[in-house]
Amino acid sequence: MNEFSPCPHQDEVLAAAASHAGGESLASHLEQCASCADAVLVQTFLGAGAAALAAAAPVPGPEALLRRSARRDRERALARSQLPIRIAGRVAVVAGAAGTVVAGVRLGPAAWSWLESLAPAAASQPSAPASPLLAVGALVLSALVVGIFTSWQAAE
Repeated sequence: MNEFSPCPHQDEVLAAAASHAGGESLASHLEQCASCADAVLVQTFLGAGAAALAAAAPVPGPEALLRRSARRDRERALARSQLPIRIAGRVAVVAGAAGTVVAGVRLGPAAWSWLESLAPAAASQPSAPASPLLAVGALVLSALVVGIFTSWQAAE
């Protein structure tokens, strides 16, 4: 196993190298002491990398981090508070579609006979039989499509 013993002057040498002071005595010590030379090389390399990283992506201050965190918390609270409203809107669309179907089934024959009584001449002419369920189905489908579209548009 290889024993490593740092130079007793390593702290002073690193401080002098960081402040670019020391001059001739620092250069002569670095030529004689491999431990200090390696330490200065590593410190220089890591210092350059840290400076490049700090310049590329500066760390925001604590005030900016607190503001960002508070904004994110407000957005989450707002989304949670709007969830029951969005659910109620979708339930209302489904209930409206179901009500339209029930009303169409219950009132469809009466509405059809009322429409036939308005145009007795047209009813006596031979034509292709039209099912009242077809009209009710078209009404339900259009109401459902419009309701779903407006509900999802409002949710976004």
